[in-house]
Amino acid sequence: ACGVSGAVTVKVAAGSYTQSQGFVFGPIPGAGPSSQVRFVGATGGAAETRLVSQAGSHVILIAPNTAHLILKSLVIDGSDSGNALKSAGALIRFDPAGGQSNVALTELTLRNLRGSNWTTTNASAAIDLSLASSTSKRQAIIAGCRFLRISPPQPGGAQALILVNGGAHKGLVVRANTFSEIDGEVFSLRAGSVDKLDVFNNMIALSAGAAMRLATAVTLSDACFMFNSVLAVGSGAAGVRGPWGGRLWLNANAFEMVGAKGGSFVTGVGTSKLETSFNCISTAASYGFTSSMGDKKGNIAFVSTSAPYDLHLRSSSDCLDAGGGPVSGVTVDIDGDTRNNPPDIGADER
Repeated sequence: ACGVSGAVTVKVAAGSYTQSQGFVFGPIPGAGPSSQVRFVGATGGAAETRLVSQAGSHVILIAPNTAHLILKSLVIDGSDSGNALKSAGALIRFDPAGGQSNVALTELTLRNLRGSNWTTTNASAAIDLSLASSTSKRQAIIAGCRFLRISPPQPGGAQALILVNGGAHKGLVVRANTFSEIDGEVFSLRAGSVDKLDVFNNMIALSAGAAMRLATAVTLSDACFMFNSVLAVGSGAAGVRGPWGGRLWLNANAFEMVGAKGGSFVTGVGTSKLETSFNCISTAASYGFTSSMGDKKGNIAFVSTSAPYDLHLRSSSDCLDAGGGPVSGVTVDIDGDTRNNPPDIGADER
């Protein structure tokens, strides 16, 4: 019988690969915690492992019940004609029948989804985690990925870079990713429930939409948005936009607004839905909630607030050593640097 009896790494050489029906990853017999299966693209220099599909609905499809799978260092470019989103679909789609667990997308590059490369008004996403049934389950990690030049044509609808639109999710992690030149929702939860949601150590530069949008039909349990660096280029952008069911912990986030004044870090939700601590908001923006323990206005001092953006901290930042105490599970920053005690606010530990 086919399968694995230990950890397996499949190295995919640099180059461009085309599949007419997309790249489908399914359950592998024998895969488990000590026998993960990794597909790793080229790394270093200008070398890329670039995937192109003609499927129309996806470039990568993660089949139901796939487990202990890691996809790393692959590139999907929306400017490749087969990858353009012109109907409902996603660059990376988790089959909505569900059952996927311990699936990790790491150090992927998703780019150039704007204008003629994303024209559909239907539900669509760069990564679609939606489930068809309220009883379906899913666990996934999105870590160390780069999202560049992406603009959903309907950012307020069921379109986003990362989309959850139904189902019961347990254990979603979005950490240490870079989102740059974004016009739309970054992480959008439209419907369903999420138990154990961790969004941390991300750098997000956007001119419209929100870093995280949660709709009324979403129920959260054990959810946090922490140590993120968010740059809003214009008043149409926000950090977190509601409303939603359940509570969300906002901790040690840095939010800077440039090019406009008065925009809020949080919009559309009452303080009763929030627990906040040690967030730093630039003087050009407002909290959008009643500030609490350690929350403050200050000078964020990102390295660059114009493209190409750099949301690391300058030595003059008021975020340095201002993040309260250590948080379990957040021992390093976006670059892998050890967090101080007390840590810096935002994704960068200077």
